[in-house]
Amino acid sequence: MMLSKKHKETAKDTIQSYIEFTPLTVEAINEGCCDEFAEYLNEQYTRAGLSVHQTFCTFDFISPNADYSGNCEHMKNWQEDVMALLGVPSDYFQKYRKQVEAVDPRGMVLYHVWLFDGEHHYDVTCLEGVKNPLELPFFQKFTKG
Repeated sequence: MMLSKKHKETAKDTIQSYIEFTPLTVEAINEGCCDEFAEYLNEQYTRAGLSVHQTFCTFDFISPNADYSGNCEHMKNWQEDVMALLGVPSDYFQKYRKQVEAVDPRGMVLYHVWLFDGEHHYDVTCLEGVKNPLELPFFQKFTKG
């Protein structure tokens, strides 16, 4: 189930109005206002009489029982079993982590917030959605030097 036509139209309109009323680009929304935008988009869905979508963030890659000192930027803190529940296969994560560490040996990936419609993960730069959140363009940029 990809975004419904009405959800997609609402998302596109929301992105356009957000850009018009802020000095931000789509990329800048993803790199500093993603949490605010995800909340705002869900508000717009509600106003349009549409269902809201679940919000996820990089903290969701970490087990609530893990001793990680609140730092979600280091991939060493990400728990594979928890990530699998969010649609990230273990082999994909291992490959992704190696690619990120080849670019940055610390394995740093910045905090990010995105939406999940029950089947696909999406954000402001990827309205078509992906099954694996690490395939979002935001996460893919950390695999390129």
